[in-house]
Amino acid sequence: MDPNVWYSYQAMVNKINFKMLFTDVPTRLKIAVAIAILREKPEGVSGEEYTRTLADAVQSSQVQWQRKYRQAEAQILHLHQQLIMQGSRNKQLELECSGISKILESKTIV
Repeated sequence: MDPNVWYSYQAMVNKINFKMLFTDVPTRLKIAVAIAILREKPEGVSGEEYTRTLADAVQSSQVQWQRKYRQAEAQILHLHQQLIMQGSRNKQLELECSGISKILESKTIV
């Protein structure tokens, strides 16, 4: 191999590595994901078509998880309200029981 070609190749690799070192992480992540998608795409499907299919699947999944999150949040609110109501009922029962026990105490003393 011609030494000039080798040095120019090494310079290019060093320049790329240097740029990658200072490229922000989200950009590097996007590049890595794009490469992975293109490597794994099925034969006979364009990269754009495969990417759109994957994006649709991710969006559908995201919508489902958001719906499940909202349902769980509503259920938590409902259970919290039930706990509060139960606490109120317990306080009422305590008051009623203390009133009954006071009546019983007063009758036993007599």
